[in-house]
Amino acid sequence: MPQDKLVAAADDEIDLFELWNTLWRSRRLIISITAAFALGAVAYVMLAPPWYSANVLLAPVKEKTPLGLAGELGGLASLAGIGSAGTISVEAVAVLKSRDFARAFIEDQALLPVFFADRWVRWKLGDPPDLRQAVKFFDEDVREVNEDRKTGLVTLSIEWKDPKLAAAWANLLAARLNEHMRQR
Repeated sequence: MPQDKLVAAADDEIDLFELWNTLWRSRRLIISITAAFALGAVAYVMLAPPWYSANVLLAPVKEKTPLGLAGELGGLASLAGIGSAGTISVEAVAVLKSRDFARAFIEDQALLPVFFADRWVRWKLGDPPDLRQAVKFFDEDVREVNEDRKTGLVTLSIEWKDPKLAAAWANLLAARLNEHMRQR
């Protein structure tokens, strides 16, 4: 092996004692940076407004199947995920996550001023937020929909600053979804 490769291989080693000495000499800097970030985190937790979560557990309605061989085959099909209850559940989740459903809810409840209260002064000057911005905010920050594929249960979560308002929105969305699915 050539001499320059041996020198390069020796330079690649890590000296733990030297590393420890470097860290020990910089201990005040490390402690002060850690303390600054810890104080910043505590200040944020104390000053940030609390957000509350309201959860609604939705279960799809099971259709009654006729007795006999057709009923047994329907039961087997639903176990395999082919049955109509699975289709209804997928459709209900799709409706609940849809932008049109969110847009109609935001319009009916007049939530633009609620979502964008900090922009109220600019609204009076003629720069109102767009309904698309409200739907995007609702999708990303307020509403969350999760489906458990094993049980078919759907969890609707609403996160907001006011717990009563979050609960009211969650219950209202569940009722609107029920009505929408009944009409279909």
